[in-house]
Amino acid sequence: GGEQRRGSASRRQYTAKRKLEVVDFFEQVRADTAILKKVDYFQSDARSRGVAYCSALKWAAPAEKARLVKARGKEYGQTLVHVDSRPGVRRRGKYPEAEKEVFEKFKARRARGRKTSGRWLSVTYRKAVADKYGDAAAATVAKDPRTWRRRFSKRFNIGVRRKTNVKNKTWEESEPVLLRYLAGLRKRLQLDAPMELEGGGGEEDKGGAVDEGGGEVEIGAPGSFALAGLLACDYQHSHSRLRTLRLNGHDLTLSGFHALGVGLDAARTNNGLRLAELDLAHTGLCVEGLRGLLGPDTRGAHLASLRRLDLRQNMLDDDGARLLGRGFRSLQGLSHLFLRGNEFGCEGAAALFVGFATWPTSEPPALQFCDALANHRLGVGAGRPTEGLAGCIDAVLAALSALPELTRLQLDPRLKRDDEAYNALQDACNRFDIDLHSF
Repeated sequence: GGEQRRGSASRRQYTAKRKLEVVDFFEQVRADTAILKKVDYFQSDARSRGVAYCSALKWAAPAEKARLVKARGKEYGQTLVHVDSRPGVRRRGKYPEAEKEVFEKFKARRARGRKTSGRWLSVTYRKAVADKYGDAAAATVAKDPRTWRRRFSKRFNIGVRRKTNVKNKTWEESEPVLLRYLAGLRKRLQLDAPMELEGGGGEEDKGGAVDEGGGEVEIGAPGSFALAGLLACDYQHSHSRLRTLRLNGHDLTLSGFHALGVGLDAARTNNGLRLAELDLAHTGLCVEGLRGLLGPDTRGAHLASLRRLDLRQNMLDDDGARLLGRGFRSLQGLSHLFLRGNEFGCEGAAALFVGFATWPTSEPPALQFCDALANHRLGVGAGRPTEGLAGCIDAVLAALSALPELTRLQLDPRLKRDDEAYNALQDACNRFDIDLHSF
């Protein structure tokens, strides 16, 4: 042990309850005008419990007294018997069988390496309660999903996962990979003849940006250059790591979109390409271009690895939105879909959300963000019975229940004119814990 301090033998500790008792007696002494020597009277009385007058004066200060009152309540709460505090005993939820089923699904999903959001837990729990206890019980659990998630995580010892391995490679490990990539890129850009596939793009399909995990590179070689041919070439050491392809702002032709789809398909087959982000904003994409991009069967299997797809400010009409809704079934891992500024109306939006709702597999889609309701034609038709939000609200509401990962939905502010449809959408978003945002 260390050196014993002077006065430690006579030093006392008081609980908040005892301190408040001393303060009550102290205030009585101060208020009594008949007591002249208040310090001596207070310290000689047994009710002061040996506390000095100056200490009681400090405890009687308004801020300190309020803190003591709060501490006394906390001390009292700790004396109560809690089932949760007993070792080996876990407090049961209101629907324990449903919680066990959710926990098993959570473990299986994490074992496959899939993320589990808070909304996924709430939707899965609500469905389990509906299956086992009925719809009336499921309606009660949807009122406060955040409180249930906090208690569920505590009951089953579930912690929040945070990504901690970002940029965990040293420069010595990354340098040879970057040098090898840049050497291959320089070699491809210095080719004399343009590299094209059958039916590939011509001179008008130039430029773009490619991100292969080591930074962003602007492609703009002198003369004609076909990006589809570059993707289809057998440079496996480079393209197998290609993750992001940005072509925004380049006016592509129909043959260019077709060549791009063929090139991506060939790169996936020959080089194991797993593209995570494709940016085709402001490229003039129409329904025929989208059909060429998705391939002959319009399923778009070569785009199945996409996480982000940006098709903003293009010329997709109702037929284009309908085609994208059918192709969405192959985009199993898509989390962000950007469609603002296209030309489809309520029919196209309804067909698109029907594609979201009719998911062909048991594993739900991973879509987290969508701005399909932020289109000009939808806003112009707002307030009319068969146009605007009122014309597609049924399909939208059906899709929300089939998208457990969806956390944000963006819409044109003019759609708020459809009062009944907008109120129904707002209620559904509140129920499913979705952020409804208007730009």
